[in-house]
Amino acid sequence: LLNKKYEINFNEVSCCQEFDTILNQINKVSKKLKRRDRQKEKYTKNLKLLSKKQSDIISAISHEFKNPIAAIVGYTQTVHEDPNLNPQIRDRFLEKVTKNALKITSMIDRLSLAIKLENDTFAPEFSNFKLNALLEDVKDTILHKYPNREIILEIEDITLNADRGMFDNLLTNLIENALKYSEDEVVVKTNGGKLEVIDKGIGIKTEDMTNITKRFFRVDSLSWDNSIGVGLYIVKYILKLHNGYLEIESKPNVGSKFWFEFSHLQK
Repeated sequence: LLNKKYEINFNEVSCCQEFDTILNQINKVSKKLKRRDRQKEKYTKNLKLLSKKQSDIISAISHEFKNPIAAIVGYTQTVHEDPNLNPQIRDRFLEKVTKNALKITSMIDRLSLAIKLENDTFAPEFSNFKLNALLEDVKDTILHKYPNREIILEIEDITLNADRGMFDNLLTNLIENALKYSEDEVVVKTNGGKLEVIDKGIGIKTEDMTNITKRFFRVDSLSWDNSIGVGLYIVKYILKLHNGYLEIESKPNVGSKFWFEFSHLQK
């Protein structure tokens, strides 16, 4: 037993009742030790998984926060060290500082939401709302960040019963993702009982299709603003909370289409 040979089987003792009692107790100890070892293995496995998740978070933060923090430090040092700096240049540098600070805030918000969703601490609050009105709000917000881009809405008059705040986040992530990976306009439309977000961007490689919605997954060759790798993960999880699912169709150097069906969205 000390050598963890729990499969050992002691033969029944018939000569003395005392030895028979000892035998039964030893067999109980054997079963208990074996059960404890299984629990220990399971606990160790969970600890390793938790440690990996924490490492993923730290890695994502350090990778994505490095550039905006470096920019903030560089611009503020220049403004601080040069009291005679041209006022126009000073204003432009301060604008850069603000932009990078807002970028960090946005990444923290996305990361926080992704963790809440995974920990099941975020439950949807259902209500009725107009999809076209929500998309107009989302479009206005995104175009403040991408003023030179075009978002085309081809939306029918549809009322959804879902969590409006979550769907605001879902649609923002889908449309921003399309804008980041393309240079042409992005089309958002309802078609045959589903909502589609279509771009004419770089597309997704076949080998990346199964990983594209995983948390912290990013295409290695690219580095985008707010590309912490949780956008599509958040979309997939929000749809899951509404009994829906995300479909993806993409061709490299042609474009991508992301969609979900309304019929699956229910309490």
